[in-house]
Amino acid sequence: MRAAWMLLLAGGCATSSYGKSLEHWTRDGRTMHDVDTALQVGATYKSWEFRTAYAERYATVYRLPDVRRQELRARERAEWQGAHEFYVAAATHENRWNDLDRPKSIWRVVLLCDDRQEAEALRIHRYPKIDVTLREFFPYTNTFSYAYKIEFPRKLPGGTEVCGPATRRMVLRFAGPLGLLELTWDLR
Repeated sequence: MRAAWMLLLAGGCATSSYGKSLEHWTRDGRTMHDVDTALQVGATYKSWEFRTAYAERYATVYRLPDVRRQELRARERAEWQGAHEFYVAAATHENRWNDLDRPKSIWRVVLLCDDRQEAEALRIHRYPKIDVTLREFFPYTNTFSYAYKIEFPRKLPGGTEVCGPATRRMVLRFAGPLGLLELTWDLR
C-alpha cells in the first residue's frame, strides 16, 4: 500500500512543472501574539511563470480542448498584465482576526519592492469557501484557513512601476496591532 501511495505522489502535483512552480513562488510564515498564532499565511505570487504552469495544470485536470486552453492562457496573461496578484491562505487563532478583506481590517497589507516602493492592495477578495479546486491547486490551504485573492497595482499614481523587471526583492507585508509578518521573494 505504501509503495502505491509513493507512486501516486510521484506522478502528482509535487513533481510536475506546476508543483515545482508552486513551490518556487510560494512562501509561508506566522506571527505570534502572546502565546497564540495571530496570523499564519501561505502565499503564492502569481508570476507569469506560475500562471503558465497553472494554466497547463488546470487545462490538464479539466481536459480542456485547445480553444479553451488558449482562452485560459489569454485570461491569465490579461490578469498578469493588470496587477501583481497573490493567492493567500490565512489562518488566525481567533476568526475575528482573519479579516483581510474588510475595509477596517486589523491588518495593513502592502507590497514592498526593493525596500523602496510600497503599494497598498487594490482589492482583497475572500473566496466564499474552501473547496476541492482550491485545495487541488493550492494544497497548503486547509479547513482552518480563509482564502484570499490580493491584487496590487503595477504602477503607483505617479506612474512609477511598483515591481518592474529590475526588481530584486519583493515583500508581502501584513502589519497590525497583533504583529508583523513579512514574506520575501528574491527575484534575482
